[in-house]
Amino acid sequence: MKNLQSVFLLSISIVFYTISYAQTAEDFYKSGIDKVNAGNKTEALSDFNFAILKDPNLTDAYVHRAELLLEVGEYTGMIRDYTKVIELQDGNKTAFLKRGKAYLIIGDNKNAFKDFNTTIEIDSIYALGYTYRGISHNVSKDYFSALKDLDRAILLDSTLALAYTSRGNTKYFLSYEDNAPKSYEQEALLDYNKSIALDPNLAEAYYNRANFYFYLQDNLPLACSDWLKAAELGNIDAKVIGEKNCSVK
Repeated sequence: MKNLQSVFLLSISIVFYTISYAQTAEDFYKSGIDKVNAGNKTEALSDFNFAILKDPNLTDAYVHRAELLLEVGEYTGMIRDYTKVIELQDGNKTAFLKRGKAYLIIGDNKNAFKDFNTTIEIDSIYALGYTYRGISHNVSKDYFSALKDLDRAILLDSTLALAYTSRGNTKYFLSYEDNAPKSYEQEALLDYNKSIALDPNLAEAYYNRANFYFYLQDNLPLACSDWLKAAELGNIDAKVIGEKNCSVK
């Protein structure tokens, strides 16, 4: 009986290997896309791995694998995949932007800034490039450079919710500066409101506005309302601070 089971398992392995060997990189890639669409991301990741193994120059496979790695928090792997995409397509502004975002997440603002800057060198009217370079400036506390980039982003695309909430942050930070115009405080709130109006599901905007209400206006009820909404939309920081200050569960 054990011998029969062994033969059966060996046969299955041989069949699987034969099928895998017969499939092309494009076959695996298309299968991966189908599995992503079906919500089977673990098997999709495996298919993209096979696709890349079959064809190390299949750019789209790296792109989709990188996005799956982002979802599971494998930022180093995401950076590695987008680096490969950039090697294959040096003028791919989206690849530089996505790699820059990954660098930003892991706290490497220096390399993030370089990537965001490159997106703008590739495309001087790329609103997202200016938005993320503005965010990078915020991280480095270069608020006036951030304001310049975020104003430019909004001029290029007035529907970009992320640019508004990021500019709101810039003005929020600037409002603490000595001799800062009082208007910065009100303008920050207007930007947060505009961001939420454009994208009611942007958790970051609610989180930022909550911090504004709490730290700048000492308005706990409004802050708690926004932290709760941000937490519902998946913002972990909002959940933590909400539980501490408002019993958000």
